[in-house]
Amino acid sequence: MDQSHQPALNKSAYTLHRVQKNWYIVCQSDQLKDEPLSVRLWDEPFVLFRDEQGRVRALIDRCPHRNVPLSAGRCRDGKLECGYHGWIFDGEGICTEIPSLHPDTPFPKIRADSFPTVESQGYIWLFPSLKEPELVPFSFPHLSDSNYVSIRYQTDFEASIYCTAENILDVPHTNVLHKGLFRQDQRQEVEVEIRRYSDRVICEFLNEAPPSGLIGKILTRGASRVLHYDRFILPSIAEVEYAIPSGPKLVTTSFLTPVSDFLTRMYSVVSLTKSRWTSLASPVVKPMVMKVVEQDARMLRKLTKNTVHFGREQFIHSRVDFLGSSIQALMKKASNEQLKPSQTLSSEKPSSTRRAKFLA
Repeated sequence: MDQSHQPALNKSAYTLHRVQKNWYIVCQSDQLKDEPLSVRLWDEPFVLFRDEQGRVRALIDRCPHRNVPLSAGRCRDGKLECGYHGWIFDGEGICTEIPSLHPDTPFPKIRADSFPTVESQGYIWLFPSLKEPELVPFSFPHLSDSNYVSIRYQTDFEASIYCTAENILDVPHTNVLHKGLFRQDQRQEVEVEIRRYSDRVICEFLNEAPPSGLIGKILTRGASRVLHYDRFILPSIAEVEYAIPSGPKLVTTSFLTPVSDFLTRMYSVVSLTKSRWTSLASPVVKPMVMKVVEQDARMLRKLTKNTVHFGREQFIHSRVDFLGSSIQALMKKASNEQLKPSQTLSSEKPSSTRRAKFLA
């Protein structure tokens, strides 16, 4: 996004709650090979590499010697060699070799900041804090379930993490922006129940007919109603679930990584219960879903450009914006304290519950 002619950002005027004490996906496992890989999180540069055992290591992407990116160097015997003077750092960030240092000279204590990493489900997660994590990374549901077929995809949005999450879980815009693909002009009355918990908010659609667009018709195949849940889970998970009673289930789980304040990378897993019909429908539905994602990306780009132009956000949360204000409140709270998402609700009772009606 070209901001060369835009006014300076007054970040206090934006919804930029940084939930930093949590795990984020920084790349897919197959993207980290034999060379160091530069990644960004909240606009902070990190360098990833694999040690002698193949474990993922992460350092701040800055050599403490002369401030050059360590990612401009190379991997050597499971360590990272700076491309400027050849200083070598291990997985803990400790400098273990300075080639030009005379053997009689005492070796200095030099260290680059290192950060916790986890490799799981084909993704590499990073904890962008020097404090020891008290929680584990999110786990994508159904990804390893043999009863589901799962498709992964990755998309960048030129928008804040809040705007991206709210867009994914916003139903009212689908009649307009995705008209024909997901919903049509004919609107139906739908009742929803919104339940707020300590680390998530869930919107349950209680009496929804199948979406009237092409995607909905293909997946629901004449069903009279669908079970529909939209969920936001800290730090940045947006999940949409559709199911036919006693029939197939479709779950789209998107983990949002803040590359910078106005660039969000979405790692999505679409899981669909296995059946002969879903195997036939999947190749047809996937390009339609990607079309929806492209439409969202274009609109969010315009939203961000306009927001930056006016120098502030002007969001009005109406009665049909069921999740927007809750997402904002959860992120604000989590940016100030460490929360521990459980991934299961277990016996936790919602802190608040309300019902509403709208036209979908």
